[in-house]
Amino acid sequence: MKRSIIALTLATAASLAYGQALSAGISFQASPYWLYEKGGTDKDNHTSTILNELGMGFGVFVDASYVQASLGYRHVAFNGATQAFIVDGEEDSSTSYEDNGAGYAYLSVELLGKYPIGMGGFTLNPLLGFGFDLCLGVTDGNGDPRAASDIMDLSGAEAGFSYYNVLSLKAGVSADFDAGERFYVRPEALFFYALHQPQLADWNESASGMADYVRTGIIGLDLGLRVGYRL
Repeated sequence: MKRSIIALTLATAASLAYGQALSAGISFQASPYWLYEKGGTDKDNHTSTILNELGMGFGVFVDASYVQASLGYRHVAFNGATQAFIVDGEEDSSTSYEDNGAGYAYLSVELLGKYPIGMGGFTLNPLLGFGFDLCLGVTDGNGDPRAASDIMDLSGAEAGFSYYNVLSLKAGVSADFDAGERFYVRPEALFFYALHQPQLADWNESASGMADYVRTGIIGLDLGLRVGYRL
């Protein structure tokens, strides 16, 4: 994992050093995603909890033909949840929870490899890379800020805001449409899967000691629009 991130970083530096076409701009992004936790005897008998969350963000980016690097701010709001009890492969009962004031603020860093393909009237860009969300702050269900010292892991040890950091693998596609000689508009769609999130890793380790069947994860979409300027 670290080698892949280093390779993309070196590719960015190489693109800059060897005169690849450069552009820079601003971006806007909406990110619906789902955090799931499952624990029980087996896949046919377990408790399943799914949290719905919605991220909204903006940022800046630099593009060097085959590499795209981004830095931005993202706010993620809790958007409701569902807890279901699965018995013999069927849902026995479920409970829904309304959204509230809980949320997270993140500094988002993204590094993607891209391969531009000319399509005549526009350029198609398959994308693959990594994203890292560094948690800057947390609000509780009443919308009140939580102190980092108040955030504990399941063992009772202080975890701080880093408990909610997220490292993700991302893949998707974007398309460049010219808007003048130097400007372009780039709609973008990415699927992401969390490779590591301390809170889920903690829950997974704790649940594994009590249940035979444990599954956790975060999946989601980044739906964005970028406006770039060719340097």
